[in-house]
Amino acid sequence: MALHPVRLVASSLVSLWVLLGFHAAASHAASPLTFFHVSDIHLDPLYNAAYNYTTRCRPPSSQTLPPLRYQHSPSPTVDATVGLYGQYGCDAPMNLIQSAFTSMTSVNAKPSFILFTGDMPAHALDPTTWLNTVNKVPEIVAQHFPTSPFYPSIGNNDVYPEYIIQCSDKNLATLWNSAWSKWIPSDQNVTFLEMGAYAAVISPGLRLLSLNTLLYSTRNPNATLPIADPCGQIQWLKAQLQSAKALSQQVYVIGHIPPCLDSFAFLPLWVEPYHTNIMSLLASYNDTISGIFFGHTHRDEFRILSDANDVDLAILIASSMTPVYDNNPSFKMYTTSAASYTPINMVVYMLDLFLANLVGQGNFTLEYTYSEIYNQNILDSAALNSIESLMYTSTSVFDMYYDFRQALYVTNKIIVLCVQTSGDTTALAKCVEEHQLARTKR
Repeated sequence: MALHPVRLVASSLVSLWVLLGFHAAASHAASPLTFFHVSDIHLDPLYNAAYNYTTRCRPPSSQTLPPLRYQHSPSPTVDATVGLYGQYGCDAPMNLIQSAFTSMTSVNAKPSFILFTGDMPAHALDPTTWLNTVNKVPEIVAQHFPTSPFYPSIGNNDVYPEYIIQCSDKNLATLWNSAWSKWIPSDQNVTFLEMGAYAAVISPGLRLLSLNTLLYSTRNPNATLPIADPCGQIQWLKAQLQSAKALSQQVYVIGHIPPCLDSFAFLPLWVEPYHTNIMSLLASYNDTISGIFFGHTHRDEFRILSDANDVDLAILIASSMTPVYDNNPSFKMYTTSAASYTPINMVVYMLDLFLANLVGQGNFTLEYTYSEIYNQNILDSAALNSIESLMYTSTSVFDMYYDFRQALYVTNKIIVLCVQTSGDTTALAKCVEEHQLARTKR
């Protein structure tokens, strides 16, 4: 099951359609974009609110579920919070995902496009339920955004078994034969079916490159084989970047697993030398790349990574819709500049899961606005370096960032203090909400 180089026809040069499409796009004036970034949905059709995180909120069965990769210790809950919209430590029920996409349409019913950086199905599903979920999530997307372009990248739970993939993998055909073929340009089918990557024109003057990062994952046994360029994806990426630069195009790079340290175990997520090689390639086209977007960590965070020549790359990571790793569900909306398509602002919306279950309403609300919280008007490496430096000297800035990483996940402290002064669930909900609002205004 070795990873073999991609066929010459799929990787040597960009297809004629792509060249003509990008050339035509380059002739139009740029305009600002507004788009959503969603990641790690992890819809669980087996979710049952009668159970808790000890069984992943599923009925006990004879099947032994593999443990979640990361241990967690959810805050204690009371009966009123048992999860209509989900529970901390469990993957997402249908109510939660429907509420999330409904809230997105309330924020912006016609975004320029939607970026999805991987993982539609829940963790540890059986093959049949996994396949049904792969097909179900696109139905939800189409129901709420029937005309909005939707650009996905492959997550580790979008393949079965998880993480394991190789060139021309059957999982790629499974995804293509679901709704993915409707989202990805038809002329990219050879590339996608071979390596899981694709290119798309997402706006005049802007090209999107979706990478299959599972090829480099430390949890994919095929990634440890001595192959310089699995499936030829690095060669393909280089050809795409060269073409974009020649046509004065800007580029968005998206993927699921970011080329950085894991947010929980603090270990590398990519196998070397793939990490070094791709980071060096991206850095050499830093002026062409206007945005790099990933998911996987289930945390709202950014990374500033440098290559051997100290060229900084800003990586924007979405938090998750699933609350499985002790976070509130959230999604992001970006606004870009007209000139370079670099994001100039980010607005994050979240669902206070504790409060939603308490009052029986699943409306996502504003969590924070990047420009107001950090006093920055762009999300590039210089601005993020400035914020990073400030965190070392300002406890309040770091505390805000840390709270936002988990979308204001209600910690034990707030619950315990509110229970001490609340005579009923109405008072408890009001207390929690007031403390959450106070935290967003710090």
